[in-house]
Amino acid sequence: MKPLNKFMFSMLLMANLQSSFSQSTKPDVYQVVLDKIKSTYNTKDYKGFYDLLSPNFKSQQSESDIKTFLKDNVYTYYGNIESVSFIKEVDGFNHYKTILEKGNLEMLLACNEKNEIAGFTFLPMAAKPMTLKNKFTSDNKKQTKLDLKIDSIVTQFMSNPVNAGLSIGIIQDNNITYYHYGENNKESKQMPDNFTIYEIGSISKTFTGLLLANAIIDKKINLDEDIRKYLPKECAELNYHGTPITIKHLVTHTSRIPRIPENIERQPGYNELNPYKNYDKKMVYSYLSTLKLDTIPGIIYDYSNTGVALLGMILETVCQQSYEELLEKYITTPLNMKHTFVNVPSPELINFAQGYNGKGKKTPHWDLGDQVGAGGIKSTIADMCLYLNENINESSITLKLAHDLQFKSSNESVALAWTVQATKKGNTLLWHNGGTYGFASFCGFIKDKKIGVVVLSNSGNSVDQISIDILRYLQQ
Repeated sequence: MKPLNKFMFSMLLMANLQSSFSQSTKPDVYQVVLDKIKSTYNTKDYKGFYDLLSPNFKSQQSESDIKTFLKDNVYTYYGNIESVSFIKEVDGFNHYKTILEKGNLEMLLACNEKNEIAGFTFLPMAAKPMTLKNKFTSDNKKQTKLDLKIDSIVTQFMSNPVNAGLSIGIIQDNNITYYHYGENNKESKQMPDNFTIYEIGSISKTFTGLLLANAIIDKKINLDEDIRKYLPKECAELNYHGTPITIKHLVTHTSRIPRIPENIERQPGYNELNPYKNYDKKMVYSYLSTLKLDTIPGIIYDYSNTGVALLGMILETVCQQSYEELLEKYITTPLNMKHTFVNVPSPELINFAQGYNGKGKKTPHWDLGDQVGAGGIKSTIADMCLYLNENINESSITLKLAHDLQFKSSNESVALAWTVQATKKGNTLLWHNGGTYGFASFCGFIKDKKIGVVVLSNSGNSVDQISIDILRYLQQ
């Protein structure tokens, strides 16, 4: 699920330093500020942290921005600060090695003459230079122009020793070409193939969007319905001054339901490496019963795993079937996707790739449970190309509805979960990516050009750039 990458911080908390900034502030004065940072951060006193900022910094970042950055992007993954040690001073910023419970980060800090924070951020610690792989297995024959182009595009990714395997599917006028690289398991050294199963992460949201389209066509639900119609009574106050959240708001990420629920760590047996396993409907409803929306739904795009997961739950209620049953009935069986699952059956486990995190370490497969609609589907490159080709051909009114634009702002355009984007060549691209701790994925197509690409990897590092480069080449 796209937002759960530890290093993809959503914002860089750097204020523009004014000429009044004192670069010669004494280290012991900085230590006072560091102590306050550690205290407010570790106690989750985000208002207290915000009060440490200079007026200029506050004019650029709201208290809500600061809270989101520290809570969702740092504390969730790294826990408390244990110690801070000075590294260097560069361009007015002191750099500190920051040791936290679950890893290390580099803190950049600048203070003004009033001992206020004038600039601040956390960054990943600079990595030691790595030895690149000069050899990796592949079935790419390197004979055609496409073969050679794909190989040149993936070389940088595959040369990185932390990355494991890669499967690519390219669609051109209903013709599919496959490429496989690397290993589906670093121990067995076996190269992935068309039957290798990957976690597709948030690409699952497009399946949820298609299931929603089916329910709309069947007149079981409509986009403008108040979601409270399908929620327990304890969620009756889930609105903003009388304005409710609708089904459309969930599927377009405009509901104002936060990306990650605050009570996720209170689930039984919480495991940060498998963070949704026991986060069930009951906990979702408990969270929603106390949630206070910060503005009117439907106005601001803000990516929400929780919102689309909730949509999946609502579809189960509306259709009186489990998500897994709906997926099989409306998508995988009609499209002959025989190796696409919510729960991988025992005979297929031999084909389930081992996932590796962004540092190349083994990580367990994710169990999404009741959150499956947001990111719980597993599939193969061959099945995903069947799915993508069906989308390209838009062979039904259901698919057409799934692709219809539902929300547009200056920055984002969204259909039923698909992101809609104009390319530099004037084409319309529909795409979605995905990421769990051990897998990364991308799926995108340009209907008018009859082209599309699917990239699946059993590494936690993004494959977006690979996919974008391929699409740029294909649309020429």
